[in-house]
Amino acid sequence: MRRISLQFSVLLAALFLFAFSCQDHYVPEEPEPETLQIKTLPIESPINGEYSRTKLGVAIEKLGIKPVKEFGLVISIHWIGDNDYTEQPTTSNQTLSIEEAPSLGEHTFTEGGFERDEIAEVYYRAYAELADGQVIYGEIMKFTPLDIVGIRVTDVSGKSAPISGTVDISSLGAVDVEEYGLVYSYKVNSNDPISSRPTLADHKAKSAIPIKLGKQEITLPTPGNSVSHLYVRPYVKYKNGNVFYGNISGH
Repeated sequence: MRRISLQFSVLLAALFLFAFSCQDHYVPEEPEPETLQIKTLPIESPINGEYSRTKLGVAIEKLGIKPVKEFGLVISIHWIGDNDYTEQPTTSNQTLSIEEAPSLGEHTFTEGGFERDEIAEVYYRAYAELADGQVIYGEIMKFTPLDIVGIRVTDVSGKSAPISGTVDISSLGAVDVEEYGLVYSYKVNSNDPISSRPTLADHKAKSAIPIKLGKQEITLPTPGNSVSHLYVRPYVKYKNGNVFYGNISGH
C-alpha cells in the first residue's frame, strides 16, 4: 500500500475545511429585549407668531416583551424669573402622553409654541411607563427659544414657473447660522410621489444673502413650466449642526 504524502494530507484537510465552511449556518435572530427602547426626537418648528406650533415626539426602537401602559414626553420649563424647574425631568413633572398604541418608529404630536419672551429653557425627554410600573427614559434634550431664528413662509407665487416663496424673519436668535432658505417638494404629474413635510433631503433653495430681519423672495427651481402640487417651508441650518424648519405652505 502506498503511503499518503504529507503534501497530499494537507491538501485533503484544506478541501475538507473549505467544504465545511461553505455549508449554510443558522444564525439565530437577536432576541427581543425585555423592556422597550425609546429615543427622544428634537423639537421641530420652534417659531413665534401666527405659526407658534411646535412638533415634538419620540421614536420607539425596540418594543420589548413587557406591556406598555403609556408613553410620550416628560418636560420641565424654566420660565423667565422662576427657578422652579429641573434639568432632569421625570414623570413627576409635566407629562405629554401620546394617544397611540406603541409601535416601532416615530410618534409625534403638535404642542403650543414656546415663546421667547416668557421661557428661558425647556428640558424634555421621552418616557415609557410599563404595566409593572417601571419607567424607561430617553436622552435629555434642551431647547432655548431665544437661540432660534423666528422664520416663516408668508407667500408662494403659484405652481407655474418662475415659482418663488417669501420668507419673513422676525427675530435672529443667538446661535450662529450657517445657511437658511426654503426647502420644498413637488410633483409634476398627479400620480408622482411627494412629501408633505419637505426637508433638506428633498429640494432646497438657499438664500444668497446673510440672514437679516424682514422679508425676502427666494426662487424655487423646478423642471418644466409648472408643477401639479407643491409644499414649501423655511429652514435654518446652524453652525452647531442643528436644523430647524418653519411652517408649511401647500399648493
